[in-house]
Amino acid sequence: METKILFADIDGTLLNDQKEIPKENMTAIQKALDLGHYVVVATGRPLDSAKAVAKDLGLMMQGCYLIAYNGAIVYDCGNEKVLKKESLPLSYVKELFERAKKAGLYIQTYKGNQIITTQDSPELEAYRNHTKLSYQVVEDVFEVLDEEPQKAMLIHLTDKSKLEQFQRDNMEWQKGKCISLFSMDTYLEYCPPGATKAAGVDFICEYLDVPLKNTVAAGDERNDIPMLQEAHIGVAMKNAKEEVKACADYVTQRTNNEAGIAEVIEKFLLSES
Repeated sequence: METKILFADIDGTLLNDQKEIPKENMTAIQKALDLGHYVVVATGRPLDSAKAVAKDLGLMMQGCYLIAYNGAIVYDCGNEKVLKKESLPLSYVKELFERAKKAGLYIQTYKGNQIITTQDSPELEAYRNHTKLSYQVVEDVFEVLDEEPQKAMLIHLTDKSKLEQFQRDNMEWQKGKCISLFSMDTYLEYCPPGATKAAGVDFICEYLDVPLKNTVAAGDERNDIPMLQEAHIGVAMKNAKEEVKACADYVTQRTNNEAGIAEVIEKFLLSES
């Protein structure tokens, strides 16, 4: 059996809607690792949040990797080291904060793995509950930031159209500076131009010397589409957005609440066919 790599999104894919890891997923992942396959957790979450999920999955070990911040960071779990890191220039982040303020939208960025924002708001509280990260609310973000962050993110909890309008209004500005993407209906993320999950797939394949034809990627949201298209087999979860299903090679019969990743592993990594 040839060595393969599984790239799996976290929310809506590895985790169920209660943000728990189905036991069947954990069992299937362990079987894949025992056979010598690699497992990569690919997420828009910051590195510490992704590491916490990997730890719960028992993936902080050799053969396991993380793609965090939508591809801005690639991390070796077994050797506990960052393999790749990209960032946004502070001038771009500052302009995003100014544009978000003008549009009346909440925005945050990161110092390492800590949330940095100017507003103590429902958006911040919801995001903190989701990621379990610490935070700072400050008057001037740029007096706190001492290095370039991996991304900035706008959040609106009730009206996705406001984020979509912001993205459209600033599409010309972002050209050559950064990319924008939705990781959830409530999250509009601005990342370095080379920070995509697809770029993470290419980097890890080259790093591990595993050909793309031996890769499988699974996800459910729009920021997963580049990863699904880059991998040899792109899998959309049954619960995925319709546009994600449209670009996938396979759609699972089980949702993330029914251990759909176990289905993916059994079909594409554990089967000889």
